[in-house]
Amino acid sequence: MRQSKAIANIVEANRRGYWVGDDGEVHAPRGKIRRCNIDDAGFKRFSLWQRGDTRTRLCVYVHKLAAYQVYGDQIRNEQLRITFRNRNRLDCRPSNVILRTHSQIQRALPQAERIAFGMNAARRLRKLTDADLGEFRAMRLAGATLRALSDRFGIAVSTASYIVNGLTYT
Repeated sequence: MRQSKAIANIVEANRRGYWVGDDGEVHAPRGKIRRCNIDDAGFKRFSLWQRGDTRTRLCVYVHKLAAYQVYGDQIRNEQLRITFRNRNRLDCRPSNVILRTHSQIQRALPQAERIAFGMNAARRLRKLTDADLGEFRAMRLAGATLRALSDRFGIAVSTASYIVNGLTYT
């Protein structure tokens, strides 16, 4: 199994003696608390200098270091994702970090959020534009069959039915 650069950086930080305390802060080998910054995606991280090279920094994500402390080499499994019990990306306490599959993460979301996520994904993947949809509805009112509409717009008959019944493109 190929080791990602992020995992290699976490293993190196752990080997050097960096660890995440019960308060979620990163502790250096001599006990001093390391200052972290937040990346564009909202995750805490800190940097280490590459040994023997004064120009290269290793970026270490705090939640991944905490997960490595708790789960060890299980974090190398590409099927598992690191997530947070309280869904707060800045709360990197080892007790708050868990490994889950993508489907487990989705099932753990509240139903309203899951539906909103699915609707947003469906909106991005839609084949028909608003103009196409107007033409579709006008043709249906004029008596076009679902088969004729699906052939005309290059969609499945079931999708045409869903549009007519208000289950999609609403």
